[in-house]
Amino acid sequence: MASIQIRKRTNSLIIDFYYQGLRCREQTALTDNSANRKKVQRLLDAIEADISNGTFDYLRYFPSGKSADRFAANVKESAAETSDTMGQAGAANLPVTNNSHPLFKDFAETWFSEKEVEWRRSHRVCIRF
Repeated sequence: MASIQIRKRTNSLIIDFYYQGLRCREQTALTDNSANRKKVQRLLDAIEADISNGTFDYLRYFPSGKSADRFAANVKESAAETSDTMGQAGAANLPVTNNSHPLFKDFAETWFSEKEVEWRRSHRVCIRF
């Protein structure tokens, strides 16, 4: 979950969130007041929505941020990995539609079969129905 923090020395707002398992903290030039907190909260809501949708681009929000180099390298690597793995085992087990996304029911079945070994029988029954 993202949060807004205050840098006490400069009284400026800091955006604090996790992305790809890494803590990201970016300082803004905005001072701490209610109007600026609302602006930053709207930005945080957009960031969290993009992260949950899988469309977050760190460089779009923070092009000169302190972690920009790290995520720029990740973008290049993930693009190369995606093109390499599209025809491999994980993607080949799921039927795809025209836009190469698995159907939800097929994804749900795969997910259930992978997770059911972790669950008790009673929990499997509750999840299934």
